Amino acid sequence: MRRSDKLLSRVGGSSPFLSKEAIRKIPWSEELADEIQDALESPDVLDQKFALFFAETLFHPDVLDAAHEARFVSRMTTLLDCGSDPVKPYALRLLVRFHARVVDFRERVMKALGSEEAGVRHEALAGYELCCKAKEVEPLERFEHDPYYGEIAMGGPLRFDLRDEALSVIERVLGVGFTRFQKVESLPGGRNVAFWSWEPYHRSKQPPWRKWFWNPFHR
Repeated sequence: MRRSDKLLSRVGGSSPFLSKEAIRKIPWSEELADEIQDALESPDVLDQKFALFFAETLFHPDVLDAAHEARFVSRMTTLLDCGSDPVKPYALRLLVRFHARVVDFRERVMKALGSEEAGVRHEALAGYELCCKAKEVEPLERFEHDPYYGEIAMGGPLRFDLRDEALSVIERVLGVGFTRFQKVESLPGGRNVAFWSWEPYHRSKQPPWRKWFWNPFHR
């Protein structure tokens, strides 16, 4: 019997019944919190994944008491550091939610920006503005050539998602909006991947007199 079986039994007994709507209907109790924590601490990855879905739906800083919160944050840091690749992005997502309780949150986000896992990099971008210094955008420059891409829709055009996302974070941190124009890179096999050019960002760092000589449509 898996540790997550107790959780699944609360929503119909099998994973096809698992949805956030069904989970939200479960009456909250300390016993439920314990079951989620126990499944999170299982060495079985499937247990962890089910428990993370429950935790993402139900666990918030204003819900957990101090003991459950400390236990939960400790487990999320362990899964982020030592867990399997499929669970690391979800662990970081929940650490972002509980960031005020994570002593080394900034260090963890900065490290995650360089993760080999695209999902972890995505979650790090989501937490970046919670821990960056004023106008600090240099750590995001690595995303200008980020290799991850995905389809806008099934079978649709491809985009370098994290390049675009990081550029948007830079705009918010700096409090500016850059001129947007699209660039395209060709992949082996002939498919093209689009992304927003980073040239306006680089131009924004140049002396004012040089900006007069730049027109994005000439590139």
